[in-house]
Amino acid sequence: MRYLAALVLAGVFTAGPLNQAPLDFSGAWTLIPLSNDPYDAGFAPLGRRVVIDQNAKSIAFITTANFTDLQSARVYKLDGSSKKTIDTGPNETRDETSTTAWKEQTLVITTDWPLHRRVQTLRLDSQGQLIATAETSLFTDRGGKLVVSTIGPNERSYKRAEK
Repeated sequence: MRYLAALVLAGVFTAGPLNQAPLDFSGAWTLIPLSNDPYDAGFAPLGRRVVIDQNAKSIAFITTANFTDLQSARVYKLDGSSKKTIDTGPNETRDETSTTAWKEQTLVITTDWPLHRRVQTLRLDSQGQLIATAETSLFTDRGGKLVVSTIGPNERSYKRAEK
């Protein structure tokens, strides 16, 4: 009888988090400022505003830049397979490869482009705020030695936008 009770308890404690559906981040989110400084959003991982559309296969972001009203869109696959995109910025065009993975209730997005890697995470805190982090690494060769420079991690909170 004790053996059966132990098996049942083990099943309860191991099945809980494993059976949870991934979080759905869909909605409009605005950056929670850290100060009244208009440049506060400078390194915010998702800009000052982001609209997220998520389904079982993909997650799409429309972000509003930190200092302007320029918007950019990105779509990532949620099945763990890689997705190749071309990012066209004001000064360069680059080929990127992105993958996603769920680590418990945190979405991890890894994007690689020549000599760079950016890792972003998304999760919800206990108050329902979106917590986004970003860390970018730059790989350079200095006299035959690999040098890695890292920016971040930058972590910022977002609240659901007013309708």
